Amino acid sequence: MEEAKTEKSTRKAAAATTTTTRDSFYHESITMAMSSSDPYQDFRSSMEEMVAAHGLREWHSLQELLQCYLRLNEKKNHKVIVMAFVDLLMHLMDQQLAAASVRYRDP
Repeated sequence: MEEAKTEKSTRKAAAATTTTTRDSFYHESITMAMSSSDPYQDFRSSMEEMVAAHGLREWHSLQELLQCYLRLNEKKNHKVIVMAFVDLLMHLMDQQLAAASVRYRDP
């Protein structure tokens, strides 16, 4: 796949496609070259879409997701990818804590 080079950061995102097994998201996804004025938000949104589309919740699957993004993108984008991934993890943890606190409050 040929990447378009611009002054703005170029990224490849794994776009979600329909799949039946959670661990096959890497093989069942399409990579796209994109130009972005906000790569952090675009990576973060793309990762969130992948988590939702493939039901990724287990640590192993989330690590695979991160490795996928790191493999598909240039090293200059790795810092922002890791930052977006950590933000996504914090969001997922907040969701789990909120769900757990609701369960304990309801009789």
